[in-house]
Amino acid sequence: MAKKTRVKGNIIMKSRVSLIKGKNRYDINFKAIKVFEDEIAQGLKSKKRIVIKPNFVAVDFQLAATHVDHMRALLAIFKEKFPQKEIIIAESVPQTMKIEDAFKNYCYYPLLNEYNIKVVDLNSSGYDILHLMDLKLEKPVPVKVSRMLLDKDNYIVSAARLKTHACVSVTLSFKNIAMGAILKDDKSSIHMDGGNAAVHLNLFLLAHKLRPDFASIDGFDGMQGEGPDRGEPIDSKVAIASSDFLAADRVATEVMGFDFDKVSYLNYMSIAGFGQSDLANIDITGDKLSDCIIRFKPPACLPDACKPYF
Repeated sequence: MAKKTRVKGNIIMKSRVSLIKGKNRYDINFKAIKVFEDEIAQGLKSKKRIVIKPNFVAVDFQLAATHVDHMRALLAIFKEKFPQKEIIIAESVPQTMKIEDAFKNYCYYPLLNEYNIKVVDLNSSGYDILHLMDLKLEKPVPVKVSRMLLDKDNYIVSAARLKTHACVSVTLSFKNIAMGAILKDDKSSIHMDGGNAAVHLNLFLLAHKLRPDFASIDGFDGMQGEGPDRGEPIDSKVAIASSDFLAADRVATEVMGFDFDKVSYLNYMSIAGFGQSDLANIDITGDKLSDCIIRFKPPACLPDACKPYF
């Protein structure tokens, strides 16, 4: 796909992404997020509360899930700088899993108590019905989507991991929000392995209704191979953050060594102008992109057309 430049009127819209490399998970995520304090403050002016969405695709496999030190870095900034705003941690875990197991296994409870944070299980809260496409692209199917993540009064923060994905190549800040918003009984109706075109389309359709206001991607240790929940670790040692989620995912895709033009759902959002994807128009602060590129092994089941550069 051809690269698209995000334009407003006749002005090219540039975006900033912080890319920090280091030896401590908390430190690199804190530094990456802190760059955007002023932009976060501006974004919060019209919002009632902050909703942080971790990635708990598994409740007992830390490599697949948002690390507590990543969440600690987010809370250290949001709680200190914006104490007047309510903060909620919200997630929709898959199938028969329990969100309480994730908080226990990943040692979240001391952190939640320390910051007095409210937790919401999205599977047990309100939802709206949206229509997406079935996996054969034959007909629309109704799916239950979290009302909390759809609510424009909420400032949505994606606390994502740097991971490959067996269906769509990479799963980063946007996909964490989009698939997490779908309640667990409906996830399987629009999601499968193997690079299915319907999944890319459905992610794009969801992007019309919900997108993160802030992206924070922890790549201290990434997941390569059979992501998002059966892969192996890769020592990437980076943190990525931006108030432009697409720019963050663009930089993350490059760090992982994947060809952005082959990640269809991100390209669709680029064409629609949902964010900046042209590296020439993304100001990267912190470390040089060329110093942070680590080529992740792709999932074995990806079609050749979706494979990364190598």
